Amino acid sequence: MATLLDGEATVAAVGVNCVPLELVTPALAALGAATSKPLVAYPNSGETYDPVTKTWSPAPPSDPAGLGHPANLAEGSATWQDLGARIIGGCCRTTPGDIAAVAERLRA
Repeated sequence: MATLLDGEATVAAVGVNCVPLELVTPALAALGAATSKPLVAYPNSGETYDPVTKTWSPAPPSDPAGLGHPANLAEGSATWQDLGARIIGGCCRTTPGDIAAVAERLRA
């Protein structure tokens, strides 16, 4: 799909929204290989929503398999920027503090 949108003038960027933190890096790598458009990363907090109980469960322990997954939005932001993300933010259960931490991390 990203390849189809690459030449489309009305599409400004391509990215991921409301996905777990561990899916952002592989998704941006795949999208970056398919398009020259700027990329977008808007993951959720990593918590899991249960639509039956309408509740959120805490995020699983950070990277238990040692695969290099970010523990939070700020931790992943530099990698995502390196992969082409020009718009980085957060979706469900992210906070203004999370966004401030991303801004601080990327300014450093």
